[in-house]
Amino acid sequence: MIPANRESAAARQKVAENMAKLTPRELQIMDEILCGTPLKQIALRTGRKYNTLRNQRRKVLTKMGVESAVELLRLFVAAWVGRALPAAEGMVMGEW
Repeated sequence: MIPANRESAAARQKVAENMAKLTPRELQIMDEILCGTPLKQIALRTGRKYNTLRNQRRKVLTKMGVESAVELLRLFVAAWVGRALPAAEGMVMGEW
């Protein structure tokens, strides 16, 4: 079994490699996604069209190797905290 700190280091390396594939605008979108900002709010604040942002979000998720904003957040938690969050199905707050 690999110690948790080595797993975290490997996860951080993978995240860093994937982040290097992102454009500056995609990094900005990813930051907003991780903060939980809705796309409509980003569109209003930046003056960009909602559909453009939706496409950029899809590109960010694809380049980061995940399928949803929740998976993206879980990826970052696993990389920097050193443990994966449990799946939400059937979980009650405080069980994990």
